Order: sequence, then C-alpha cells, then structure tokens
Amino acid sequence: MNKVISIEIAKQVFWIEEQGFAMLQTYLEKLKLQLADEECGDEIFVDIELRLAELLFELDVRKDRAITLVQLTAIIKQIGFIDSEDEEVEEVNTTAKVYLDKQNNIVAGVCAGLSMRLGIPDFILRLSFIGLSFAFGLGVLLYLIFWLSFDKNNTRNNALAAQGKTATAKRIAAGAEVTIRPFLKFQRIIFLPFTLLGALINVISNSFIFQRGIYIFLVKNIVLLLSIILLITMSVGIVEFNEDQIYPWWLQWLLSAATVYLMVLLSVIFIREHYLSTPYIKVSKALKRAAIIPVVLISGSLVFLISEMTDEKSTSVTTNYLVNDKTFMLSFNEAESTNSLARKVKFHLKTTPALSNSVKVSVTYASNGRGELALDNNIQAIDYQYSLNDNRLVMNRYFELLPNTYNRGQHVSVLIELPQNITLISSDKLRVNLQGNEVEYELFDSSNSKLVYVTAAQYIHEKNEINQQRITVNERSVLTKKFCQQFYVHGHRRCFLNLPKTAIESSKLKQEFIDEAKEVDEIRLYLVQNKVIARAELTQLNHLITFLIKKYPNLAELQTYIQHLLSVKNSLIAEKPAPS
Repeated sequence: MNKVISIEIAKQVFWIEEQGFAMLQTYLEKLKLQLADEECGDEIFVDIELRLAELLFELDVRKDRAITLVQLTAIIKQIGFIDSEDEEVEEVNTTAKVYLDKQNNIVAGVCAGLSMRLGIPDFILRLSFIGLSFAFGLGVLLYLIFWLSFDKNNTRNNALAAQGKTATAKRIAAGAEVTIRPFLKFQRIIFLPFTLLGALINVISNSFIFQRGIYIFLVKNIVLLLSIILLITMSVGIVEFNEDQIYPWWLQWLLSAATVYLMVLLSVIFIREHYLSTPYIKVSKALKRAAIIPVVLISGSLVFLISEMTDEKSTSVTTNYLVNDKTFMLSFNEAESTNSLARKVKFHLKTTPALSNSVKVSVTYASNGRGELALDNNIQAIDYQYSLNDNRLVMNRYFELLPNTYNRGQHVSVLIELPQNITLISSDKLRVNLQGNEVEYELFDSSNSKLVYVTAAQYIHEKNEINQQRITVNERSVLTKKFCQQFYVHGHRRCFLNLPKTAIESSKLKQEFIDEAKEVDEIRLYLVQNKVIARAELTQLNHLITFLIKKYPNLAELQTYIQHLLSVKNSLIAEKPAPS
C-alpha cells in the first residue's frame, strides 16, 4: 500500500501518493528555475499554483482516495512547462467565461465583461441597463446581481478564461493581453455620472483592500460593542420575563437558563476566535452540539405561545353615575413601585350630548387566546378595580392578573363620557387626541394640584384665570387641525410641519384658495407655535373667516369652532373665579 502525504497548494490541502508527491516537487522546482530571471516570477508561480489546485480539486480528492501518480502526470502534462522541455503542450480553447473587466469598466466592469462573452458592443449593453432601470429599477437590480456574481479578471488565469483560452504554464507566463475597447474614453464622457460613481467605488474598494486590517478591527469591535449592549438588554429582559406570567414559573426559569447558556456559549466562541491569539479556552464539540437543546426549547415555547394567542376577544362593562351640582371629580391611583405585575390602563375622555346629568364609564377587557373558552378565562383573569364616592371617580392606572393565571396579551381600556356643561376636576392633565374623527382626550401627565375643566359641545376646556383670556394648547391643536383640513391638502398631519412656511411656499395649499393666499397666510400667522392667541386675536380670526366664508361656504366648520371658543371664553369671564 502506497504512503499518502498531505500537501498545501494555493491554501488548499490535498492528499497525494508518495511517488506522485516526489514528481510534483520536481515539477514545481523546475518551474521556479524557469521563472528565476522573470521580473514577475513570483506572481506567475502563484497563478500556476492556482491552476494546479483547480485541476486537483476537480478530482474530488480525500484522505481515503489520494491523488495517484497517473492522475498527477496527466495534470502536469495539461499545464506543461514554461519552456516546454519535454513535448509541446496542446493548447486548446474553451468556452469563454464572464468576468468583471476592470480595464474597460465604467462602474464595475459588468457590461465590458458581458460584451467580451456575448460579442455585443458594450455601449449597447450600457444603454440597455439604463433603459431597464426605468422599469421599476430592474436594470439596477440586474446590474447588482451580475456585479456580485461575476469574479474579477485580476489574475492571469481569469484573464485567460475570459478569452476562452486554457490556462497552461506558457500562457500564464505570457499573460493575457487585454484589448482596450474603441471609444472607451468617449463612453466615459457620455456616461460621466456613472464614470464618477465607478471611480468612487474603486477608491473605496482599494482603500478597503490596503487598509483591510483597520476596517476588520473596527467592524470586529463594533460587533463586540453591539453584542455587549445586546447581552445587557437580554439580561434585563430575562429578569422582566421571569416576573411576568407567560408560562409556569419552572418553565420560565428553564427558558431563562437556556437563553443564558446560548449567550455565554456564543460570547466565548466570539472572544476565542477574534481576540485570543492563543486560545486558552477550548470549546468542546459536545457543548456546541448541546446548544441544539436550548434552541429547540426556546423555539418550541415561542411556537406554543403564538398558537395560544391566535384569537382575540373583548368585553365591555358600562356603568352610569349621576352627577350632582354639575361638578364631577376624577382622580387616579398609582401602582406601588414594588408591584412588578402591574400593567397600564389606557384612558380616553369625551363629551356626549345624549347624556344629561350622568357620567358613563365603559371598561373594555380584551385578551388573546385560542378558542372561546380560553378567551373567556383569560378575560376573567383580569383584576381591575375603581370606585365612586360623592361625585368622585377614583380609578387605578393599572390592572393585574389573578394568581395562577397566564399573560395572554390582556389589556384594559377605559372610556369616560361626560355630559354637557359640567365642571370636571381632574388630578391629571388632559391632552386632545387628533388621530380619529371624533374629538377625544387622553391623560397626559399627573399634576400636584387639581386641574379644572369645563365641557361644552364636544370639547373639554381648561378653566383657570390665565386661560380665560387666551386659548389653551388643546384648543390651539383643534383649531390648527380644522384650519389645515379646510385650506391644505393631505389633511392636518403634513400641515403641522408646513405652518412656518407661507401658503405658497408650502405647496400644500388647496388650488381653490390660491387667489386668497394672502388671507390664508394672515390666519396661518396666528397659529404658528409659541404665539399667544388671546380673545382679541380670536375675534380678528372670526372676521377673516367671515370675509372668506362668503365665497367659500365650506369654511363654516372652522368659523363655528372659533365662535365656540369665543363663547366659552366669554362665559368663563362672566363666571366666578375657578376653584383652586
């Protein structure tokens, strides 16, 4: 039985029989002697080695099936010598392969490489890619695909393959002559933007090649920093996960342990591979294979959780409370700081004309689950409390889940509907919500002092001595929304961003108001942020709208709201001072 020897050629390991190994050594030594006086001898020898490794790789060699002397003799005969000492090597041509042609490139050399392979003028190919780019970017997409798929013809072997020539030692030493295309400079002028893009790409790629170590160092440390941030985030998440009621406590701890195992294993592997020149920490294959267990466990738990939350259901409970003396008080209890199981409740307030002397409180309980029975049980697991005493509604800002129940996306929302013309005393500031069609208010911030509001029409107005003479933030928001909806296209969202610009500059003014752009700008100036709108300015706004409404009756909604604000401010001034 012949002895097998391993040898590395072009950074690839091959197994060769002992006789073949001796023949290969002799062959390579002769090549080195022939290249001794060549100026690019080392470069040529490396390319010949690459060709040799390519042919050896095609033999599908492995340790139990080494390269024989006969096989190696045939390969050496195919490559030959530079000076062809023994016999003339048959130099046959093959089908040309497509490579990126860097000598005739404009951007990356895709069109030049395709031109050499297909025989189509590169100018036609470039025009085709530009034309296809207007078809939903198809040309750009195809160009990127070819760019990433084709190899560069930056070696002698690739240059020969691009011309359809077999790479022999003599041809590799001679080099493949690359023909510069006619009118290349003219094309680079015509496609100047793409020429500049190609030059920029070449500068960046060359910078990366020559300073690759620095870039790799930066990327490696950025990845390390992001990994540390991710580990800290996941550690906090594990703590919060164990405080939640998603799975039984023992399963939650088991999943946490599985996550910690994966985190530690990946961290050790990353540090060992990229930061230790001499790896002192050995990660056994058994530990790596064991990682499949936590991966399966975590994946299975996620699949189970998703399957348990396929359906959704909500139930509302509505209660009416009588209001005495036209005054209603609203306050909220905070969750205890040590209560990690508390979940926030969403609150909304609005006025309802149908209500006379009562407040309507609708509590909606919602949950996910699988099947009607599971949905009902999940909703019944919600524990939420509130109370009413002497016209004072006390609500909890949070809800909890009953013991021995599980978190399945339960949430609670409360809608408080107020009657017209009552005084609301709240422990929290209210902020108008402009997202829907109806005017609703939500809790904005808790306050140390009681805040007083009055209800009128479909709005809730803040009541104090300062705001009796000017409009509040909520009133300004509603007024701005109505202004934008009346005068600007795309509603109020983009209009808020364009208010600092004049009506013509913003290019969002409706076409029908172009002739009245000056009057629209006068109204707009009142609504610019940080500008106080007092009663006098409201009166002037009303006059401006009255002038425009003769020509545009659809502005009635905006005028109605301005007149409503004037009425509210006048009534607040006529009343006694607001309670503190």
